[in-house]
Amino acid sequence: MYEEDLSDEEIWGPFVCLDCGINTSHTEEYYMLTGEVWKKAVPDLVGMLCINCVELRLGRQLWPEDFMDSPINYFHSRLSARVLSRFCGIPDDEAEELLVILQNNKKGAAEIVKQLHIQNLKGPNKP
Repeated sequence: MYEEDLSDEEIWGPFVCLDCGINTSHTEEYYMLTGEVWKKAVPDLVGMLCINCVELRLGRQLWPEDFMDSPINYFHSRLSARVLSRFCGIPDDEAEELLVILQNNKKGAAEIVKQLHIQNLKGPNKP
């Protein structure tokens, strides 16, 4: 079977937000939350949520400590500024600027993101 023989749902189904239906692969919102946080948002643990919908389900913004220590969470030089903002605990506008820097420094991007994440685990921007 070839990719052109598959429907969009068969190809992208796992990446579609359970609530709003947006294709998270198109918005580049790849992330992994801790099991505890994910279970609060998705009790049956199956599916995908965009950042907006997971925050709506939780009733709060995501913070660095909500994310697992997983390699996927450190590759934000190619992901959305919204995920980067939550993972690093920085404001959205700073995440937009940081994303440009990371895209121009792909070799050092993972380390920069990791250090920001560690620095802001109980960060200055958390209410």
